[in-house]
Amino acid sequence: MSVDHAAWDALLARYISRSADGVNLFSYGRVSPDDRKRLKDYIASLEGARVSTLPQPSQMAFWINLYNAKTIDIVLDRYPVKSIRDISLGGLFTIGPWKQKNMTVEGKSLSLDNVEHDILRKQWRDPRIHYAVNCASYSCPNLAAKAWTSTTLEEMLEADGCQVEVATDGEQALAMLAARPFDLVLSDVVMPKMDGYDLYKQVRACYPKTPVLMMTAFHYDKDHIIKRSRMEGL
Repeated sequence: MSVDHAAWDALLARYISRSADGVNLFSYGRVSPDDRKRLKDYIASLEGARVSTLPQPSQMAFWINLYNAKTIDIVLDRYPVKSIRDISLGGLFTIGPWKQKNMTVEGKSLSLDNVEHDILRKQWRDPRIHYAVNCASYSCPNLAAKAWTSTTLEEMLEADGCQVEVATDGEQALAMLAARPFDLVLSDVVMPKMDGYDLYKQVRACYPKTPVLMMTAFHYDKDHIIKRSRMEGL
């Protein structure tokens, strides 16, 4: 079994343009009714696929394309809209569409968050996934101008010339830094053994020239880790 991403590839080629500052912009206002239908048909074809039978690289490309295509589809259904954060599919007090289950693959209802965090990040544990999925915001990583495929997966993940090494927790990250220099530390806020604040303090003390970038998937940083880190110079 194989999955055809040609329709998504054609839509990206037709409606993405690159801005002067290097951002790939999707022209929502130019999308024709026929192409809206093509997008929905493409998403339906993915929902009807038996993704679990595909080879691992094909599965990864499948989930990235589904996430990005569904995000574009959600925005198009409500266009014009100022921000994707204004699109609430789950109730009055929710922000954005990410937690609402709006896809079904192999009989399982899924949200965008499920695809990104419970499938892509959990199954592959590759930090480069952050640069593959696009949340339809100017501050997000670029939306790729072509569909992901099993044959182009590694090339596209390495497109920015980055080599990534993964630490399972803050203590391991410090051990890796002690072994050799790194250009950047990309840290989560909540981690086993050591939170992002404690890791940041130790990196700053021992390796003051190494920049640290902190991120979180949570809307609320209950322990104020990011705030405390910023007070320390983050």
